[in-house]
Amino acid sequence: QKEKKEAAKKAAEEVQRKKDKEREVQLTSKKEKKKRKEIEKKKPATGEFVKTHKGVKYCDVLLGKGPVIQDRKKVWVKYVLRANHKTGKIIDSSSNFGFKM
Repeated sequence: QKEKKEAAKKAAEEVQRKKDKEREVQLTSKKEKKKRKEIEKKKPATGEFVKTHKGVKYCDVLLGKGPVIQDRKKVWVKYVLRANHKTGKIIDSSSNFGFKM
């Protein structure tokens, strides 16, 4: 009979752990959605140049639907550096360039 109680207790603990994990995933997704909405409010229209805190200017030509970039994480990008404007002479380009944000 003790074995049955222990087995039932373990099963209840496992169910509780699963519920806790589900809640954690839901909270994380809610936080991501909230953060994405905040960023969408702040982000400029596609085609506008933005200046980072390090002085680099960039322009999003195509916005992805992936996860939001976190500070101090390494990102990989494809870029084209042009003279003067979006249609100027190509100075540099890369399809796999990594740097930390």
